[in-house]
Amino acid sequence: MTSFGGGWTMCYTTDSYVNTKTELTTTPELGYRADCNNIPFTEVMFVDEKSKQKAAFSKDDGSPITFFGNYDKNASIYGLWTANEDGVATTEYKYQMLICDALITKGLFFSGYTNNCYKDCNNWCGDKSSAYFRTSVVSRADYKGVAFNENGHGPKPNHLISVGIR
Repeated sequence: MTSFGGGWTMCYTTDSYVNTKTELTTTPELGYRADCNNIPFTEVMFVDEKSKQKAAFSKDDGSPITFFGNYDKNASIYGLWTANEDGVATTEYKYQMLICDALITKGLFFSGYTNNCYKDCNNWCGDKSSAYFRTSVVSRADYKGVAFNENGHGPKPNHLISVGIR
């Protein structure tokens, strides 16, 4: 993938949710999946596969992390992230990231850092204003659907997104 200078490892494509911890190979039923659990990264990219719009985020402190060992932690663990100005995500505020394998949420989740509140996979700080980049939730109909550059604190339609790291 050559977007934002290239070098991306694509982790998954989904129109629903993804279990990044256990869905490690591509199958006809699930779609594209790769084992990204042990790849260090400091940047994340989301792609809306219908519109081809992209958003990329860089970790402010630059220290690499991996999925493995970091599932379901509070977003404060990963620090704040900055949106790449060449993507569709606003640069007006900082973002936070979650790596989820929780009952409600799975996959990578980005949203704005608002009200001085760091989110966790089961508590989104009541954030009804910032842009979300997330897969569908697993178990609650009131948060089903995929959010891409829109507030995701509520139901959304499913649509195809891809996520990569570098």
